Amino acid sequence: MRNRYILLADLCLIPLAACAAFALRFDLLFYRTRPEFLPYLAAAVVIKPIVFYPFGMYRRYWRYASVPDLVAVLLAASASFVAMGIFVAARQIYNPPFEFSRAVLFLDGLLTFLAASGVRLSVRVLGESREKARNAERGAVGKRVLVVGAGHAGTMVVREMDRNRHLGMTPVGFLDDERAKLGKQIYGIPVLGTTTSLAAIVQERRIDEVIIAM
Repeated sequence: MRNRYILLADLCLIPLAACAAFALRFDLLFYRTRPEFLPYLAAAVVIKPIVFYPFGMYRRYWRYASVPDLVAVLLAASASFVAMGIFVAARQIYNPPFEFSRAVLFLDGLLTFLAASGVRLSVRVLGESREKARNAERGAVGKRVLVVGAGHAGTMVVREMDRNRHLGMTPVGFLDDERAKLGKQIYGIPVLGTTTSLAAIVQERRIDEVIIAM
């Protein structure tokens, strides 16, 4: 998904986050009694995308969003929270009768983070879903692969096979000697047993290739 659509989504969700923050703090008819709402809403729509930009919120390839990308979203949302706080403080200094609830500011910051991260992670989820659907339509299973090692290296191998289906490799399971992982699933792939059961599992599961990633 191109980042201009991410920007468009932000421009829709930022006002919704502000509205939800006011509604949670006051009530659904807050706009009748809270004159500070409209100035805050206008400032949020302008300030937050500008603050997001230096953090790469519109320059990243969200199809492969990862933990560092989520941290970047958190930092961007935190910076926008600070920027909105500065706006509120400046408005109160310039116009002393201007009242503003600190709870609204915190709620808006939290909802902005949830909305921004949700939009960006949904790009990855939708992309992976489409890719899996295309692979299912092709009906290509490829080599059945058993990965020995369910640690960082093993999970990276599985993710690469899942992303690059043209390799013709389908992960069937993991083997790992850490007892806590046995019977669990990692990226949807089960940990079938320990390394001592390699020969038996290869025969039982009709494995075509074994990859050592320990």
